[in-house]
Amino acid sequence: MFEKTFSLLQQGVEDGVIPGAAAAVGVGDTVLARGFFGHRQVHGEKLPVTPDTLWDLASLSKVTATGMTALRLMQCGVIGPDDPLEKYFLASDCPDAALWQVRRQVTLRQLLTHTGGFAPGIPLWECCGCPADAAKAILLSAPVCMPGEQVYYSCLGFILLQRVLEKAAGAPLDVLAQRWVFEPLGMRNTCYCPQEKGYTDIAATEWPNPHGRCICGTVHDENAAFLGGVSGNAGVFSALADMERFAAMLGQKGLVPVKGEEAFLRPETAAAMLKDYTPGLAESRGLALQLRGAAGTFHGGEGLSAGSWGHTGFTGTSLYVDAAAGVWGVVLTNAVHFGRERSRWFALRRAFYAAAVQEYTGQRT
Repeated sequence: MFEKTFSLLQQGVEDGVIPGAAAAVGVGDTVLARGFFGHRQVHGEKLPVTPDTLWDLASLSKVTATGMTALRLMQCGVIGPDDPLEKYFLASDCPDAALWQVRRQVTLRQLLTHTGGFAPGIPLWECCGCPADAAKAILLSAPVCMPGEQVYYSCLGFILLQRVLEKAAGAPLDVLAQRWVFEPLGMRNTCYCPQEKGYTDIAATEWPNPHGRCICGTVHDENAAFLGGVSGNAGVFSALADMERFAAMLGQKGLVPVKGEEAFLRPETAAAMLKDYTPGLAESRGLALQLRGAAGTFHGGEGLSAGSWGHTGFTGTSLYVDAAAGVWGVVLTNAVHFGRERSRWFALRRAFYAAAVQEYTGQRT
């Protein structure tokens, strides 16, 4: 089963689209198939992908850590989806009075749905004297629209959300994610800053790059690197087995029991996560997840049914759940190892998820 699905990744390695990959397909809490392909590094020393390889999740961190931590804190009342930023920041954090009147009303829900009016990104390493100044730089950055007016995918909004979580829960994001997400789900090899924790089997990312060396074990995203590797927009590294657990949870809409709790996400939290908050806007967005709706490009591809959900990461990672079939897939790859032009990888990613759904539904009939 899934021979066609996984042969696409093998062909992608042979055609030089990606250096390597680890992938799985499943339904509910059952992994139906998994595969490992190619190399985690080809520039310099050539190193094979193994089941233990850690992958830089890039923006998939927005779901696995920041977004899911926010949802868990919401359901226990630590934060609220309608909390405005003025609850967590002061006017002195945005010393432009007119701009503060706009920023203060942005809600946490708007950060999670990319409707807060923040730009996709700014070079924090150029705007800030130190990481502690990041929130002020983001609050002072030029808005791309008024809050709630349009969807603009924004790493900046998730870095602000990180600061909110840390203020509200009294701990750094890496500690919060470990406590609220990774540990409950049994994701034992998922972390920020893996080199500091002794991991060595890590997929290399971009080459060539401004550093003049292969990036391996430190976060690829420049803003996340400036922030010390722990950032609301990127920074998580994970192995396939852990991401299978996370995908299985998402495939069951969070309704899986975890230690000391009936479910990782309560029914009302799960429903809120998958609600389309952006009808009529440029893209369909749930809380930290992209939905396949009526508008915009769905990055999982048209082979997934209406209402499907998931997310991608710049390095090449992705996770999607098909709403109709219930089948989920996760692909971890370091496509950016071959450079930032990844159009061939985008086509391959869409083909992978379409094939997974087709093979699963074909098997059932």
